[in-house]
Amino acid sequence: MSLAKKLLNKVEESNIHEADMTKSYDGFHLLNFKTGKITNHKYIKGIKSTEVENEAIDKMKKETGDSNFGVHGFIKKGEWV
Repeated sequence: MSLAKKLLNKVEESNIHEADMTKSYDGFHLLNFKTGKITNHKYIKGIKSTEVENEAIDKMKKETGDSNFGVHGFIKKGEWV
């Protein structure tokens, strides 16, 4: 295997592992900055955490008509409420 291919494989593995929050966390909190309301959302194993977070934000924007959402903490493994 060429050095370039080895480096590319390491970068791809690194990106996957960094984005896989399911190793330590079950989910995350979304905060509506305007109202102060927090909602809980689960991570999905095998899907990048940022994709799950962005989808949850988009869903909340559509449901509420508000656009002031952001990730505001994480739910550790075994602490899902």
